Amino acid sequence: MPEIILQNHSYQYQITKKFVSRLTLRFVKNKILVTAPFLVPTSYILSFIKDHQSWILSHQTKFDFKKITILDKDYQLVIKKSARDSLVIFEDEQKIYLNSVSTSPASYLKIIDQKLRVHALKLINFYLKDLAQTYHFKYQRVSIRNQSTRFGSCSSVGNLSFNWQIVLLPFPLFRHVLLHELTHTIHHNHSAKFWVQLSLADPDYRTHNQLLKKHAPQYFISS
Repeated sequence: MPEIILQNHSYQYQITKKFVSRLTLRFVKNKILVTAPFLVPTSYILSFIKDHQSWILSHQTKFDFKKITILDKDYQLVIKKSARDSLVIFEDEQKIYLNSVSTSPASYLKIIDQKLRVHALKLINFYLKDLAQTYHFKYQRVSIRNQSTRFGSCSSVGNLSFNWQIVLLPFPLFRHVLLHELTHTIHHNHSAKFWVQLSLADPDYRTHNQLLKKHAPQYFISS
């Protein structure tokens, strides 16, 4: 995807030409999306983007690229330009080194999304195992993804899937998500029995559920 420099930062942009009468601009996940009439030249479109850079910059992600908090532990984010994309976590230093070919915020988010998943899976597996043993749950396989509409899911045979970004939540909410899906290994719907079972491991489940619905997006890096 091509990039454009706005106030010393590189942003990816995508131009879609359609049968429309005017240029329209959207800013989604730190990417500039432009819809333009077929006959409008690219040079004019790029000029249009630069004319609207104040609006674009005001809508960029609130993620400050200075730190990442994982299960209540703050890691300093150190970003460096490099010949290849990579991300390395140093637990003792509480630092995350992000090396990126591009200086685009969208590229940084993409690297974090891709590279942190392995670490997230390790954390989810560790706490799942502990909670399952403590509260006598049994589950099968565990997978992670970036599910935009849910925090986790449980199949009819006990396979669990989670949005990897739950590790960015405060620990009580992270724990609630794991327990919610573990409870689904016994009760596959939200019946009264499900909530009673969940309450045995998470007495504050109502509060945790409300906090998740209201505040989870502010912790997540992308959706």
